[in-house]
Amino acid sequence: MTAYEISLGLVGSEMCIRDRNTETLAEIYVKQGNYPKAIEIYEQLMLSNPEKKLFFASRIKYIKLKTQP
Repeated sequence: MTAYEISLGLVGSEMCIRDRNTETLAEIYVKQGNYPKAIEIYEQLMLSNPEKKLFFASRIKYIKLKTQP
């Protein structure tokens, strides 16, 4: 396997992981305290699932309120 093939495999794997952003993963990030990553996933989900846009927006609002001092 060449270095080019390996790099293609890594890029492909990263793309697969990026496409697997789910509500469950976002909730895991919330529970871990990784709020920026959770918000990022919810924003992506809003674009890919417009029918649930209000739900995802409410989760983002909840996270932002939770993290305010």
